[in-house]
Amino acid sequence: MKFWLVFCAAALFLTCSSPNDCELSEQSTYNTAKFVTDKGYNKYPFKFSFAQRVEVYNGDCAAEKNVNETTLTLTSYAGCDQVVNFTIDIDLGTDSYQIKKNNFAIKANETFNFGVVRENTQRIDFAEMDIALFCPLCPGDTP
Repeated sequence: MKFWLVFCAAALFLTCSSPNDCELSEQSTYNTAKFVTDKGYNKYPFKFSFAQRVEVYNGDCAAEKNVNETTLTLTSYAGCDQVVNFTIDIDLGTDSYQIKKNNFAIKANETFNFGVVRENTQRIDFAEMDIALFCPLCPGDTP
């Protein structure tokens, strides 16, 4: 009986204090969208949508399971297919970065998912974002 009592106590201790425990301690998602018209003619709206997903784990698994990624999608509301150039400057102090695409083809009323554009960055302050977009006129449109 004494053996089983010691055995159960040891098993309980090892279960409760196992360094392999892995628990989600924080989870959040930040989303924003910004509508921008082209810099040349101010005719065609485009929507830039960002989503930042953060998951923080405690335990031995943290290095493998922690997630901090920012994704980007672009939606064109232009009346024709476009080849656009855009630059997005995100000001995060020492962690600032830029996303730049030249000669990017997007169809009229299409949403394109760029996927993950940044990993392991601080929470984005979307107020500190500057987007410059340049695209040609659609056939038949006048400046």
